[in-house]
Amino acid sequence: MNIGIIGCGAIGSTLAKAAEEMKEVHEVYLFDKSHVCSRVLEEKFSKVKSILNFDELLEKSDFIIEAASQEAVKLFGERILKAKLDILIMSIGALVDDSLRESLEKVALENKCRIFLPTGALCGVDGLSSAAVEGITEVTLITTKPPSALEDAAYIKEKGIDLKNIEEPTIVFEGNAKEAVKLFPRNVNVAATVSLAGIGFEKTNVKIIADPDTNQNHHKIIAKGKFGTMSAEMNNVPFERNPKTSKIAAQSAIAAMKKIIGTYWVGA
Repeated sequence: MNIGIIGCGAIGSTLAKAAEEMKEVHEVYLFDKSHVCSRVLEEKFSKVKSILNFDELLEKSDFIIEAASQEAVKLFGERILKAKLDILIMSIGALVDDSLRESLEKVALENKCRIFLPTGALCGVDGLSSAAVEGITEVTLITTKPPSALEDAAYIKEKGIDLKNIEEPTIVFEGNAKEAVKLFPRNVNVAATVSLAGIGFEKTNVKIIADPDTNQNHHKIIAKGKFGTMSAEMNNVPFERNPKTSKIAAQSAIAAMKKIIGTYWVGA
């Protein structure tokens, strides 16, 4: 199988390295607005090829992974599906846009291809999906991060929140997932995952906490419904190449890639 990857940042380059080591992968085609970045990886790995033209990426790939940004999902998602190629979307927050999500679903159905969404920095997504079969009444996601991981969010600046002077765990946002994903596009992709697995963006409650005493990203899912109750939480080490995300998010992408191109799908 030949894999196409959009984006050569921390996640994209990690995926390229992992694909290089998979016997099922013949070639890896990289497409990035920074041709310098993709060429550096081309020189580093034998299977990796830098692609300058997006149509060429579609022509040569059997499966494509978006690892760039929410904007990349908007720009390229439909084109990939219309080319009858499956896509793994890393920037899941893009799907908070109802019209985009519904359009991608429609095009995927018409072209008999699939949209894969990795679990990212979460655990418990499989249980949440199972619970949703017969109805969930309530879902809350509590995300706790070091203040430095939130400092680039426009919402923090607009509200005049002084992250540097926070001395104890402080709630910086509380609302639904639709608001959270839009206001923190680089910080809470996990809220989109929880929403899609459970009861939707508007019904999913989100609380974001800045904690000066932690250097990890902590996510806790609490759900209630006909199935009973569930609580799932993880303390994640930040990804060394991008502290705004968790190390396991990159590992989740690799695990998803292995499932898609491999023989076994454990946890389906």
